[in-house]
Amino acid sequence: MPHHGANHHTTSNDNMNDNQGIDLNSNTLNMDKEINPEVRALLLATRWPIFPGESTRMLGFQAVLRFLRHLYSYVPKDLFRDASSEPLLVFKLAGYVYDKKEEGIMKVLKRQALGELCLDWDSNDRAETPGFFELIQGDKLISHLWSRQEYLLFNPRVISLDPGQDIWAENDPPRSMKEVALHSLIKYDGTGPIEGSVNELFGSFLYQTGYRYMRLPMMPLALRVLYTPSETASVGFSQLRSFQMRALDFEPKDEPRPKYKLKEMANSYLLVATVRLRANSAEVDLIRTYDQYGTYLIPPRESRVIRDDEWKVGQQGHSYMLMYISLGTNTGHMYRVSGEVTPLDEASEDRLETLEASCASFVDVDFDATSFVDDTQHGSDRREQSATLTPGATETRLNNSATPIKDEN
Repeated sequence: MPHHGANHHTTSNDNMNDNQGIDLNSNTLNMDKEINPEVRALLLATRWPIFPGESTRMLGFQAVLRFLRHLYSYVPKDLFRDASSEPLLVFKLAGYVYDKKEEGIMKVLKRQALGELCLDWDSNDRAETPGFFELIQGDKLISHLWSRQEYLLFNPRVISLDPGQDIWAENDPPRSMKEVALHSLIKYDGTGPIEGSVNELFGSFLYQTGYRYMRLPMMPLALRVLYTPSETASVGFSQLRSFQMRALDFEPKDEPRPKYKLKEMANSYLLVATVRLRANSAEVDLIRTYDQYGTYLIPPRESRVIRDDEWKVGQQGHSYMLMYISLGTNTGHMYRVSGEVTPLDEASEDRLETLEASCASFVDVDFDATSFVDDTQHGSDRREQSATLTPGATETRLNNSATPIKDEN
């Protein structure tokens, strides 16, 4: 992973105009510009495209664009998409290294990009200006960014066990990528280690009706955590800086008939950005970014409209968006969404044995492949019962009002 320098500054041109009178679209930027990947990552991480005279209605979007540019600074080259294939202008701007002569064009394109995310952002009829959270979790970014495979927290596969049955079945079709993306935002209250709060989202869950299902991991490139500290929150910033995600997954065995075995997946994640979300429309969303060593990146002067060095992550009265990056991107190899399999320690062996006991029919035994798709009626019922993948299983309500509980058997 390239090193993100902390002292890179840019200067702005106070006399810059908006290049009125030309066709201002992404084609006016040199999207084919050849840039060394290391240099690109450095400039995306340290250059803030904020320019004089921009509307204060754009402040939420300014934080979104900075957040995405920092994310893109960590994206491996293999996952960079050609700008012409990107469905939204904000993605093109997030990954673009602009020249000083292009600042005027960038200024106008940003307004267009915000308009794609929020059509009425500049309307006086809006009760309040669009904030960071409204935009980053809006339908456009859920549909076109967070639903990409590399950002999904859960595997779209649905593996379930009906009451009274002893064969686990994989539902067909799987959940849609968008549905999984909607539930890939981790919610955390700070009352315990973040690692535990993340890892307990995976495994075997049991509904009160007797229906059981598995949540399988995707080990994404980036994780988003909505941190709303409770009154009893006890974690400090140092405890948020990194954690290891560990979850059990099924993998096929090379057998004449379909067989599966459990394996433990593990991946480490590093905090690279924090956003203090505004508590009301009179406040501003404030953002901080960090390099791959967890060091605070000193922002340039123009960033002052969306930064303030006086606040601390975890202070009461605000929620915080935390972005974590997989340390797997440090290898320099193509990112693999399957994560890494690590040797099991003693505690993990105990967890594995516990889960094997509750999923015995799915571990190293013959698998009835016909039950995947042939039982149409049961499959339909199964999908209706497990229609959501909401983090925090005890909060999910089904159509039949059953509440899932973590399967501890």
